Amino acid sequence: MFAGTTENVKGSRGERFLDNRRIEGSISEIISEAEKAISHNMRRSTFVSGFWRNDIDEYPREAIREAIINALAHRAVSYWG
Repeated sequence: MFAGTTENVKGSRGERFLDNRRIEGSISEIISEAEKAISHNMRRSTFVSGFWRNDIDEYPREAIREAIINALAHRAVSYWG
């Protein structure tokens, strides 16, 4: 995950990446590990009402999963294309 909005924008301490992981394995393992990595770095809002707590992720989990799968599909197409 880039520290800025693109690979060329560095963070406040000059860092290029927030989290630099190499994910390998089967397609299902890659999807699962990528979801974990994104979730780890994603912001969450918390609303408390009485005894109930509701955490809201910065991005919908379904959208994250779809983006990961699309990225893998495009990677495969460019590899074999």
